[in-house]
Amino acid sequence: MLAVQEANKLLMDVKIPQIDGIYSFNIPAEMVTNVTDTFVLITDANLNTDIFGSNDFYSVNRMIEIQIYFELHPDFDPEKLLIRIMKLFKHDGWIIGEERGFKLDIDTNQLYVTFYVKKEEKTLN
Repeated sequence: MLAVQEANKLLMDVKIPQIDGIYSFNIPAEMVTNVTDTFVLITDANLNTDIFGSNDFYSVNRMIEIQIYFELHPDFDPEKLLIRIMKLFKHDGWIIGEERGFKLDIDTNQLYVTFYVKKEEKTLN
């Protein structure tokens, strides 16, 4: 299963009430200007090989980018939602990477945050 699909399933299974939608790879056209919902976009960041020996590699680190777009006037603390999602991934065996800070979208004035998680997977050879 692709790392993006695995992350999507993890978030979908938990059903966090503040999240109105979870999207993989891209945002549907009708959601691009939506400022009334909070949604998550999950995309691939990279895949790096690891654990080298005998002229081969035996592990891959699968990194994904997670962006949370917040509704214009949330009735919850965006930082607490971010931390909840980070803890969810941490407890599922993902390594929390760089978090880029909260920013405002220049087109919609929505608050959003971007962070990265990665997971090591052993290869079968």
